[in-house]
Amino acid sequence: MTVDAPLPSARRLNAWTVCWIVVGVIHLTQAIWLSGGASLPGGLGDGRFNNLVLEHGYQSVRGDYNWSSPGQFHPVQHTLGMSDSHVGTLPIYALARAVGFSTERAMQFWFILISCLNLVLAAKLLRELKLTESLVGPIAFAAFAGVPWVWMTGTHAQLLPIFPALWGLIHLNRFATGRNPRELLIVAAAFLGQFAAGPYLAFFTVFAAGVATLIATASRIMPRLSAAPHPIAISNWMFACVGAGFGAINLWVYSRAVNSGMGRPMQEVIDLSPTWASWLSASPAHTWWPTGLPGGSPEFSEHVLFSGLLPILLSIGVLIWGLRNRHQSAGALALILSSTAWALILITVRWPGGFSLWVELAEKIEPLRAFRAIGRIHILTHALMLGGIGFAFTALIRSGSRGLSQTAGVLLAVTILEGIGSRQPAYTVHEAQSRRDALVHAWALAGDKPVLAFAPGYTNQPDPHIQLDAWSAALSTGRHTINGYTGGAPLSHLRFIWNPSAEQANALIDSLDVPASEVSVVSRYADEVADSLGIEYRDQRALAHLEGFDLQPISWQLFTPLETFRIDEKVYYQFTPPCTVTFRIPNTVSSIRLQTGMRSGAFTGDNDSDGYRFTVRIVDASATVLSEESEMINPRDHADQRGLLARSYTLPRGDSRQLVLEFGSGPANSNAWDWPLLGELKVE
Repeated sequence: MTVDAPLPSARRLNAWTVCWIVVGVIHLTQAIWLSGGASLPGGLGDGRFNNLVLEHGYQSVRGDYNWSSPGQFHPVQHTLGMSDSHVGTLPIYALARAVGFSTERAMQFWFILISCLNLVLAAKLLRELKLTESLVGPIAFAAFAGVPWVWMTGTHAQLLPIFPALWGLIHLNRFATGRNPRELLIVAAAFLGQFAAGPYLAFFTVFAAGVATLIATASRIMPRLSAAPHPIAISNWMFACVGAGFGAINLWVYSRAVNSGMGRPMQEVIDLSPTWASWLSASPAHTWWPTGLPGGSPEFSEHVLFSGLLPILLSIGVLIWGLRNRHQSAGALALILSSTAWALILITVRWPGGFSLWVELAEKIEPLRAFRAIGRIHILTHALMLGGIGFAFTALIRSGSRGLSQTAGVLLAVTILEGIGSRQPAYTVHEAQSRRDALVHAWALAGDKPVLAFAPGYTNQPDPHIQLDAWSAALSTGRHTINGYTGGAPLSHLRFIWNPSAEQANALIDSLDVPASEVSVVSRYADEVADSLGIEYRDQRALAHLEGFDLQPISWQLFTPLETFRIDEKVYYQFTPPCTVTFRIPNTVSSIRLQTGMRSGAFTGDNDSDGYRFTVRIVDASATVLSEESEMINPRDHADQRGLLARSYTLPRGDSRQLVLEFGSGPANSNAWDWPLLGELKVE
C-alpha cells in the first residue's frame, strides 16, 4: 500500500496553531511563569548542572576555559564528555549571556526558546505528513508539551531539545516521497545536530525511526512519490552544515572521554530498565493521577513513565484501526506511529521474570550502556501514540460525518486535559545565586587562591548540591575547583567527592601534585547565608531505619549514602566500601544470619569490580575483639559467589557486645564498581 505524498503548503503557521504553540511553551516551562520568573525548571542537582555546563561553554567561547576541560575536577582534563556537553544549543544560551542576561536568566531564555523550537518543528512535521490543519496545533501540544515532557523538562533538561531531529524527520519524509538522495545528506546532518543538542534523543530518534522503517516494510506500506517534490533551499544547506559541524565537535568530545576510560557499568542498565509497573506509574507532575499510580512503582524519577490512560487505550484502538485501514494514507501513518510506540515499549520493558530485550542487547553491545536510562524513551513513545491518534482523528474528520468529527474532537479534548501537567520540579534563582555568593565570600576569606577545595564534611544537603555549589563559585570567578559533579567523577577524585572533608581534600591535593599554595580549602559557607538556607553540618552521614534488619546501627562510617534495592520483595542496601556499620547485640542473642552479595552487572567487563572484602567482627564494650570472620567475595572470578549469599555466624558469649560489619575494596583497591548489598539481618 502507499502513503500519499504531502502537498506543498504555506510556510506560515495559522493563528490557531500558533496559539497552541504559545500555550505549549508556557505549559512546558511553567516553573518560570507560575513563579513570576523567580524559578527555573529542575533542581539544584541535575537541573543546575545543565545550567553550569552551558555557562562553562559560554565562558569557553570567551576564552576563559579549555572547552573540553571544565573548571571542575581540577586538574583532570577532558571531563566534559562525562555527561551532556550541550554544544548544539550553546549558541542560544550564549546569545542571552552576550546581551547581558545573568547565568540563571539565560537558562530561562534557553528553556523558553528550546520549547518554542520543538513545538514549531513538531507542527511543521505534522503538516508535512498531511495531518488535518485543525489538529496540527492540538496534537503538537499533546505530543511534545504533555505531562511526560513537563516532567522531563523538570528532571532532565538535556532531553528537552528535540527540534533538530524533527527537522531531520521532515527531510526524511521528503526523501521518501521525492527520492532525492541529497535529502539524506540533510537528514544525516540533522541527526548529527541532534547528537550535539542531546545524545539521548539522537539515539532514541534513530532507534524509533529504524523500528518504524521495519514496521512499514513488513506491512508493505510505501510512500507514494510526489508529483511536485520540494526543492532544497540554500537555508537548509546552511543549517545542515551547522548541525554537522556541532555534531562532529560533540563526537570529538565524547571520544576524548571514552579514551580516558570513562564508561557505564551494566548494572545501571539493569537497575534503570523499566518494568510494566514503571510504564503504568504516574510522575509527580501528573495533575489528575496520584504519583506512582496506577502501576504502583515506588520510584519517582526514572520509573514513572505513565502518560495517561486515554493515550494508551486510544493508541491500542488506533493500531487495530490502522491495520484494517492501512490502504489509506491516514490509516497507514496511524498504524506505523502507534505500532512503533508499542514496539519500543516491548523492546525496553523488563518482564516479571527479569528478561528484557534491551538489557540483552546492552549486555552484548557495550556502547548501548551509555543510554542506561532507556525508560526516558517514554517521551517519544508518548509522542508517537499521540501522532497515531491524530491521524486516526484526521480520517474521522475527513469522513464528512459530523458525528464522527465531534467524537474525535471530544476524545482529543479529554486526552489533552488528562495530559495537563503541574508541580514541575523547580528551584529558585535566589537560592542558586545565594549559595554561589556565600561560597565565593567564604573562598575570599580563605585566601582567595586560584583553586577551590570546598570541604564542608557531611551536611543536610544532597552531595550533588555541595559539589555544584563549588563549581558554580569557580565559574563565577573564572577559576577552578577540585570539586565536581556529572553523575560520576574521575577515579582520582572519588574519595573526596563522596567524603568532602578537609582531610580528604588535602590527601587529594597531595596525590594530584597540585601546589598547596594554589588551593583555598573552604570548610563552611558564609554563616548568615547558611542559616537562611537551612544548611546544617553533621559529624557523619544520616542513616535512616534499615528495613528487614532485626538490629539497627548505633554508629557508622559510610563512603556514600546508602542506596535501596528491592529484590524478590525484600529490601537490600548498598554499602559502598570502605564503610563500617556497628550494631548493639542484645545479651540473649546467640547467632545472626544475613544475606550479602555483589549487585549483578557490577562485575562484568574489564573495568568492573574484582570483589569486596566482607568482615564480621564481634567486640565488647572496650572494643576488644571477641571473634572475627572475613572473606573475599569476588563474583567476577568465582561463579559460585554470584547472587545473594546466605551467611550465618555463631556469636561468642558476653555482655555489651557489638556487631561490626566492614566492607572493603577488592585486591585492586579501587571501589569504582564495588557495589555490595546487605539485607535480611536476623538474630536468634
